[in-house]
Order: sequence, then C-alpha cells, then structure tokens
Amino acid sequence: SLELCLAHYEDVFMDMAMKCHSVVCCRATPSQKAKIVSLVRKRGHITLAIGDGGNDVGMIQAAQIGVGIAGREGLQAARAADYSVARFSYLKKMLLVHGRWSHERTAFVAQYCFYKSLFLGFFQLLFATVSGWSGASFFDAISLMTFNIFYSSLTVLMYNLEQDLPASTLLAHPRLYRHSQSGESFSTQTMIAWMLQSLAQAGVIASIVFGSNSVIDGLIDDQRMIAFS
Repeated sequence: SLELCLAHYEDVFMDMAMKCHSVVCCRATPSQKAKIVSLVRKRGHITLAIGDGGNDVGMIQAAQIGVGIAGREGLQAARAADYSVARFSYLKKMLLVHGRWSHERTAFVAQYCFYKSLFLGFFQLLFATVSGWSGASFFDAISLMTFNIFYSSLTVLMYNLEQDLPASTLLAHPRLYRHSQSGESFSTQTMIAWMLQSLAQAGVIASIVFGSNSVIDGLIDDQRMIAFS
C-alpha cells in the first residue's frame, strides 16, 4: 500500500501525513524510508532520521540530521550518521538539552563575530571622517593583526561553555525547545540589533576618544599633512 501511495498518490499521501501528529509506516524498504524523508524535506520542514541498521543508512543520509544507534545490528547506521548514540532514550537529552545549548552558542558566536568586525569597521570609518579621509588607520598593524586573536577571542571561548538553562529544567519543560525551533536567537531582527549595537558603541567610544584625547589633534594634523603630500 505504501508503494502504491508513493507511486500514484504522492501528493494526497503527503497532504494527509503532514496533517497528522504521527505517521507509522510498517515494513518499509530502505528506499521508501529515504523517499519519505526527502518528501518531507521538500515541504520545507527540518527532518531528523534515526536508525540502528544498514537498512536505515539511506534514510539517515536523506535527512538534514542523521542519528545512528550503535547496537546489535552493527555500526553502519552510526558511521553514516551525523551523531551516534548508544540508546534510543538518549535522543531526548541530545535534542532538548544539548540541542538547545548548541543552538544558543552558535547563534551568539556567529552574531558576535559580525558584531566585532562591524564595530572595528565603523570605528575606522568614524576616524576617517575626522582625519580628512586620509586613508590612515587609527590602529597600528599589530593591533589589527591581534584583534581577533587576543582582544575578542576570550568572549567566544568562554561562551562555548555557556548553559543558559540547567539540564534539569530543559528536561522538565520540553516546550522550551520551541525557542530553538522558532529561531528567535538567530534571525533578521537579531542581526539588525547586533549591527545597531556595534554602530552605537563605536559612535560612543569614538566621541569619547576623539573628544577628550588632546593627542589626537596632533595625530590628525600629521595624517592630513601626509594625505596632502
């Protein structure tokens, strides 16, 4: 029956399946498993496939996220998967706890990397406006080379250990996983917020440095002379 549905009534079958909370397909072949996962992906959904045998390899590779169970049926599924677990019950903690932690860390680090680069660029741009667009850099060459290594790497390294909520809370309240599913931590709105934050902070620091440091006047005059020459 599944073969007939996929061969002649694919759209009707998928429309009915997507309206259900759960769909059970019994005695499916490896190719049928992989095809069902591919059809769900075509509908714009994120898929996760989990299996423990060689007949699940196609399904695992067809999904965005593949999880293999290393058990009695060998290690074929585990080797073909993105993640490997020893028991099916470990999937709950992997998704609800480590999945959320990983999503929050990745979202922060990715946006922070854009933020610190934009901050440096905005600051250099503001310096160019007061230096007569001479093309000179406010920072020396060593500072620019070590900016990502020493000045801004500690935040990234420390946040990789961040746990916004304890594991017990995440396991007790599975609905918290919806925050990661909805992408609230990494979206167009959050990227715009990080960009505005970098622009605002660069403006504040530039106004303090350029407004209160008397040494900058001589530095600007020298750079204008260089630009004129």
